[in-house]
Amino acid sequence: MRKIAIVTDTASDISIDDAKKYDIKILHYQIVYKDKTYKDQLEITAKEVIDTLEEEVPTTSLPSLDEIHEVFDELVKEGYKEVLVIPLSSGLSGCFNAINMVKEDYQALNAVVYDSRTISAAQAVLAIKAAEMADAGCKMKEIISELDKMRENQNTLFIVDTLKYLLLGGRI
Repeated sequence: MRKIAIVTDTASDISIDDAKKYDIKILHYQIVYKDKTYKDQLEITAKEVIDTLEEEVPTTSLPSLDEIHEVFDELVKEGYKEVLVIPLSSGLSGCFNAINMVKEDYQALNAVVYDSRTISAAQAVLAIKAAEMADAGCKMKEIISELDKMRENQNTLFIVDTLKYLLLGGRI
């Protein structure tokens, strides 16, 4: 077992296979419809969300505080003393703040919440690099230093066919 646990969230779009391969724990955003809330990647897929956009545009909510506590509890049970959490950019979600709030309940766990300042694949790349470095025995300070360099050299671009769903979902 490596010494530093790595955690990210589903906004990273990290595949379940990659999360297992690199032993990265995942916090699940909530996909909220009028009649039901789903845990992203566990109870609903991106394809299912896309396929139903014409019927209803869902909103999203950050992972529940209970889920964040569950992940931290699991890390403590597994014997970790350090955890590096790489959530969605603090400028795009309250997840960063929620994790920082929860980590205060785990004084025995050196928990660092790293602001990815990004989303999607760029966020996943940071989490995977952190896991690779942790597996190689790097210290937290070394990992963060490398992530800082990577983050400053990343650019995340995306193209949409229409602005309709960003408008309906309240993102623009």
